[in-house]
Amino acid sequence: MTTTQQHSPAPWRVFPTQDCPFRLEIVDVEGCTVAVLDASDEVGGGMEDDVTLHGDAAVMAAAPQLLAGFDTILERLATEPMQDDELAQYCRDLIAVGQGGAPMPALSDSPVTTPSNLERVRDAEKAMTAFVKAKEPRARDLDSVIGQTPQEYLVDMLADLRHLARHRGLDFDQADRLADGHFHAEVGEDS
Repeated sequence: MTTTQQHSPAPWRVFPTQDCPFRLEIVDVEGCTVAVLDASDEVGGGMEDDVTLHGDAAVMAAAPQLLAGFDTILERLATEPMQDDELAQYCRDLIAVGQGGAPMPALSDSPVTTPSNLERVRDAEKAMTAFVKAKEPRARDLDSVIGQTPQEYLVDMLADLRHLARHRGLDFDQADRLADGHFHAEVGEDS
């Protein structure tokens, strides 16, 4: 017979003891002691300060919330796509829980949606139109360009983006390769 390990009800809290400065109790939601951390000389801890003791206690007290958080990540990854930045921020927030009592973070319940290829075209057209208007103030849109063809403006825009990338220390060629991969994957969505 197999049994799954359980833990005392969360959230857990850290409380100092009155009688010993290097002793902390971790107590569950019902007020029951889950663990006692004792770093006093009497038990061989002999710490010069209680920074490590409090850090250890914070990690232990956060354990149930961290487990629940990682379960949430796994469930969400199995059921819906997530933005990398949202997942990264959630993980950072979980780590903060273990570093000293930050509140348990939550992921938004709204599903992450990706734009359609038509929306991508519209966004790119807005960007290129803004570029053309900056170069040719009399232009109203991409169909009213005077000085150059839209193809020539596309080349100028890409060249200017290369200058921007160089100025900012960004790798344009790597970005271009990744963009090409994204483009082919997104075109495949239309199939």
